[in-house]
Amino acid sequence: MEVGPKGGEQARSGANSHSRLTILSFAPAVPEEEPLRLRPQQQVARTVINNRKLVAVGEGVLAVESVLGNHKRQILDFLMPGDLISSAAYLSSAEVSIRAVTAASIIRPIIEGNPQAWELLFEQMQAQLARTNIHQLMIGHQDVISRVATFLFSLTLRSKGVSRSGMRLALPMSRVDIADHLAMNPDTLSRIMMRFETLNVIKRINRHAIHITDIEKLGLLTPLWGMLLAVLGRPARSEIRTICVPGGARTDVNAGRARSPQAAPAPAH
Repeated sequence: MEVGPKGGEQARSGANSHSRLTILSFAPAVPEEEPLRLRPQQQVARTVINNRKLVAVGEGVLAVESVLGNHKRQILDFLMPGDLISSAAYLSSAEVSIRAVTAASIIRPIIEGNPQAWELLFEQMQAQLARTNIHQLMIGHQDVISRVATFLFSLTLRSKGVSRSGMRLALPMSRVDIADHLAMNPDTLSRIMMRFETLNVIKRINRHAIHITDIEKLGLLTPLWGMLLAVLGRPARSEIRTICVPGGARTDVNAGRARSPQAAPAPAH
């Protein structure tokens, strides 16, 4: 089911609100404009993206998915808070759609009055393009164990901005969604996660959360660890949050810098 700008219910974030790069100045473009709220499993209406041209994920997790002629689904990416959504990039084909994995919200970045906006938008889109390239490498050239390790390692950087042993990692996606994204059978995914737990790489908390027990072991299981750190692990720029106040006046607040991620060790040769 598709929803319009007033549809949906109050969103609950399904992932951490940290964005690896600068958290762009997200707020209603005008004070009376409300974020688009989505319930889990609702699709984003194409008219919403087309009318707003460029929007971003405010809360929750969205799945970009494609259904081909053989009716097999492929999840191309999971969008998290701070990720941008462009109609030209994601919805130019009828075979591609965007679905809310969790309760989520969509908002517009403020460009007017923010001299850094275009630079930050360009930087974020570059990161998302690099993520797409990594996904192509992952499903085209990695075995199933490396795919799962790559996914978990990248998710730690995307959701926390840092990778370290002992961290809690939320997995709001279903097992079927993750398996679709990694181009594997859900049962295969479950066996690999159990193997990671046996190897003391992770520890399950529940269906939607794990502890990263040993980040170094996890890094050694993916040949793309260096690329992931280069793309997702760069220190964030100063965060600027634009606050809309009555009358349309805006105040910029410097929210500080994000920490650099802990690098994983180089794989042994």
